[in-house]
Amino acid sequence: MGAQNVQLVLQNWAPILYPHHAVLRILQHMALIAHDYDDSDVLARQYFGGHTTLALGLGCPHIQGRVTHGALMNVGRSIAVLRAAGAISDLTQAVGQRQAAYQLHLDGPVDMADP
Repeated sequence: MGAQNVQLVLQNWAPILYPHHAVLRILQHMALIAHDYDDSDVLARQYFGGHTTLALGLGCPHIQGRVTHGALMNVGRSIAVLRAAGAISDLTQAVGQRQAAYQLHLDGPVDMADP
């Protein structure tokens, strides 16, 4: 899984996101979980692990794997920063029990306004 993705985060995103340590750590965690290359089931650079996994990856307080509402809000704010920076884009929205999925743009910022 994502060793090469993490290298791209450090190379292309660390200089941009450096002042936002939690945001950078979330992108690193997403990159680590995402596949480096296309697989039969999953395309490369797609994250679908959910916000709870990201909160746990940040070391947020939890009880038996359940994180606080505040921790999930922090993850949500970080996701918004990553979207605005062009580091990720939505593949699917979270609906009911289904988690959101994101495409990671690890080669550098992507202008979401361009077709």
